[in-house]
Amino acid sequence: MNNRFKIGQAKTDGSAVARRLLAVEGYIDLGMYKEADVELRELDPGCFALEETLVMQLCVYAGLQQWKKARELATSLAEQDPDNPQWTIWSASAACRLQSVEVAKTILLQALVSHPDNANIHYNLSCYETRLRHFRKAQRHLLRAIQIDPRFKVLAMDDADLEPLFAEVAAAKLADQ
Repeated sequence: MNNRFKIGQAKTDGSAVARRLLAVEGYIDLGMYKEADVELRELDPGCFALEETLVMQLCVYAGLQQWKKARELATSLAEQDPDNPQWTIWSASAACRLQSVEVAKTILLQALVSHPDNANIHYNLSCYETRLRHFRKAQRHLLRAIQIDPRFKVLAMDDADLEPLFAEVAAAKLADQ
């Protein structure tokens, strides 16, 4: 990759690449991360200029719990492509597992400066703040995520990371009665 990350720089045979990427995606969906990794390794290096391939690589690293590799790749991509917040979210997720929830939260708070209206960043901050038992901050981030993208309301209802937040809100309502 050059100094600036660009999608679609790879010059490849689209049908062969498409079949291999479909196989990688299928393996990831089945939780077969080692097999997905083997398929990714067979791709032409130019394919790793494609956002889709990089996301799959991050999924494989996460599935294999190779958090250091995931953090390094995501951090590098975030530096090369700062307009795409998904790289910073990936970096924070890996940092959470490698270092701490506090480090992950700090990464996303920095990203929020550049991407104040990104629902995914707010949602992930809500999860991190909940884990840190900062329930008011967690609730504010969750409400902002839902305000930006109402689909996060459904996601939140089944998210185990947010269960303590919902329990705290319910307890506060009971105390007010």
